[in-house]
Amino acid sequence: MFKFARKREVLWPVTVLVPLDDGSGQVAEMEIRIRYRLLTSTELNDRAREELEVALSAGVEGGAVDGMLAQLSPDRINKAMEDLKGRITGWEGLADEAGEPLAFTPENLDGVLEIPYLRTAIHRGLVEASQGAPAKNSKAGSVS
Repeated sequence: MFKFARKREVLWPVTVLVPLDDGSGQVAEMEIRIRYRLLTSTELNDRAREELEVALSAGVEGGAVDGMLAQLSPDRINKAMEDLKGRITGWEGLADEAGEPLAFTPENLDGVLEIPYLRTAIHRGLVEASQGAPAKNSKAGSVS
């Protein structure tokens, strides 16, 4: 039976492509688990609308990725980061430099999201989990 809950949280597997420090220009796939407060349909639609507006604005100016990035004001970027932070309520599989489990704290969350490849993977995981898309290359997440 499906249990309806207005504010659902899931522990979701996220694959992170981590650049290797061996001069090869390659990445390693690492899996972490992030506990998310899921987006609603309205929130997903709003995000898609904003992304489309940015893409269309950039298209008028040549359609290059640089044009899209130029459309992202610091305020818009900060709002997106705060929105993402507000959706993350915990994690598993993250370690500090000594290999010890990384505690979930506001400071550590800020640090994790400052790493572009981590932020990208974590954002993608939020959207996939909110849409109910099966996680790629990983086991199903647990629901609470």
